[in-house]
Amino acid sequence: MPVPTKASDPCRPQDVVVTFEVDKSDYAWDGKPKIEITAVNTGEQTCTVDMGPKNMEVLIKSGDDRVFSTADCAKGDKAVVKKKLERGVPRSRTVTWDRKRSWKECRDADVDARRPGTYVATLESDYDEGAERQVFRLN
Repeated sequence: MPVPTKASDPCRPQDVVVTFEVDKSDYAWDGKPKIEITAVNTGEQTCTVDMGPKNMEVLIKSGDDRVFSTADCAKGDKAVVKKKLERGVPRSRTVTWDRKRSWKECRDADVDARRPGTYVATLESDYDEGAERQVFRLN
């Protein structure tokens, strides 16, 4: 990927550090996990990163069971969240999981609310190197 020359150019993955963090490690029966994704540009030039639900997908699993993905059914204006990143200035986006299962083929999302247990959230993106998986518990 070429070095960005203007702010609207896409950032190079090697110039962006992304972290993501769950707000708690334990949630009450009605608690909804909030996951904050933060990107920081380490390059010289201001550039743009798509922090939307497809490009920076939060994936939640329980064991081998794929429970939720922000990329499921993301389309239109909600699928792209372009953020201009100035050098060293963090930009964030928060994902709140409503504890419901999501489906790649967009089935009714109001079914199969998640049961108590341990869950693992990972970030899937071109910019996710170093973003550590997050483990949390639903009670």
